[in-house]
Amino acid sequence: PEIRLPVSAKAGVTVAVSAEWAGRPEMVKAHVNDGDFNTIWGGPENSRGGWVQIDLGEEHEINGALLDEGNFFRVFKFELQAQVRGAWKRLAAGSTIGRNKRLAFKPIRARVFCVVLQESTDVPVLSEFQLIERQ
Repeated sequence: PEIRLPVSAKAGVTVAVSAEWAGRPEMVKAHVNDGDFNTIWGGPENSRGGWVQIDLGEEHEINGALLDEGNFFRVFKFELQAQVRGAWKRLAAGSTIGRNKRLAFKPIRARVFCVVLQESTDVPVLSEFQLIERQ
């Protein structure tokens, strides 16, 4: 099953982003992991890259992720990473995200995961960043 916890202190999941588009409340970081594919986070105006980080509050064994750009097909280089013992470890990378991009990788036990949107044709956006827990 997918970990699709809404962003709330009660759930123990927090989302951090490189930045948000100022004055655009419809594009805030809370939308990245809210389970709603119709909402989006967007980087700052004129940006062409950024990152989105999810802190699960405690370690989970994760072996997949789902990324979604909504109707915006802008990202053309990205990398998914996990923080392990203070260092970032690359789990997956790709050239496009689009809709329902599913990534599978060797199970890893970690608390913090980050997708780095390295290059984009316009302001990068994500509608969802979900992690899949190993069963």
